[in-house]
Order: sequence, then C-alpha cells, then structure tokens
Amino acid sequence: MWWSEASTHEEGQGFKCLADSERTMVFPREVLNELKWHRGRLEDARITYLHRGAPGDRRTISGSEIVALERSFFTTAESRIPYHRIRLIELDGEALYVDREEVIVEGTP
Repeated sequence: MWWSEASTHEEGQGFKCLADSERTMVFPREVLNELKWHRGRLEDARITYLHRGAPGDRRTISGSEIVALERSFFTTAESRIPYHRIRLIELDGEALYVDREEVIVEGTP
C-alpha cells in the first residue's frame, strides 16, 4: 500500500492513497513507527503477518500487543517477528500497508 502523511480526516490526521505518479516505497516498519510516534495510534492498529502453522498461515494481532519496534523486527510478549513477514496493517478498517504479494478479497477478514 502506498500512503502519505497528508490528511484525509477533518482533525488533520490520517493517511491517503497516492496516485501512481506520486508513489514512493513504504515499508511496514515505517508505517508502524508513524502510528506509534506521530499518530499515537499503534494500539488501535491490526497487524496481520505470516505465521506458519496458523490457519491460512496468517495471524492477526492488535497493535497493543507490540511491546517494541526494533530495527529488523517487532516484539510481542510471545515472540519476535521480522518486518518482512507483515502482510497487512489496518487502522479503523483502512489498509495502511498491504504486502505486494497479498491479495485482499472483498468481504474476507
């Protein structure tokens, strides 16, 4: 997913999708850091990541489960997950990051 810090909400906070000509590469770590340090909304986010052995090889957690954002991975009380395993980051039902290999089908969780 491509995003910018430009406002899409009346209160002046939010993300917006950019036109193809305005796109820049965004990494999951950047999105999580933006949510934590600039938006103060990390705990409200939902993060879906590759988790082998889980149903569909995916696990979704709340941002409130993240205890640390480190250089190559994020930490929960249970484990350390590399950022490259993140497939989707959502806030208030809006996808802020979607891994380019991930396919979202309308109406699926």
